[in-house]
Amino acid sequence: EGGSVFRSKHSNFYLSYTTSNDDNDEEAKAAATPESSTGNFKNPFGSKPEPVAQLMGSETVGPRGVWKLEPCMPRAVSSDKIKTFALGTSIAVGTTIAMPFALAGAS
Repeated sequence: EGGSVFRSKHSNFYLSYTTSNDDNDEEAKAAATPESSTGNFKNPFGSKPEPVAQLMGSETVGPRGVWKLEPCMPRAVSSDKIKTFALGTSIAVGTTIAMPFALAGAS
């Protein structure tokens, strides 16, 4: 499938994760440390608690140490939106520059 692996230069561990549903997973038990205990997160919109994922370091690369990185692209902007934004910006900048002169001339 492919993916990216992240290894710490400082501790020489691979970035991995575990969840509270990993109690039956032997790999997660072997990689887990006493400090990496996890729990359940109560979903405010649902009745069932959801497992909480916790980042941890692993000495070996497993399926939870491979990360898929997907680009986050902005929405498309139409030319009409660009023109409207440019017109609004021009009016705002023009008003900001002209206002001191208008106030000075009125007094």
